[in-house]
Amino acid sequence: MVAALASLAACCVVFGVLPRFFLDSVMAPAAAGAALAWAYLRTREPGPVRLLRAAHTGSVNDYAAYAIAGMLAVIAVLTLT
Repeated sequence: MVAALASLAACCVVFGVLPRFFLDSVMAPAAAGAALAWAYLRTREPGPVRLLRAAHTGSVNDYAAYAIAGMLAVIAVLTLT
């Protein structure tokens, strides 16, 4: 409770003494991040990303399969060139 009150008091002092600094350095990046998150959540994911999310179960075997598929793709590209 004391820590919360102290942080609230510190924020009040900072906002009262240096409002432009506080708005430019703390609030503007937070608002930009919120706008970016909103835009990302409103757009559709690309088809390959949706396909990978549908096939992904979160197990270690998925990551091993991705690594092997990537290595095979690299080997195929290097042998064809």
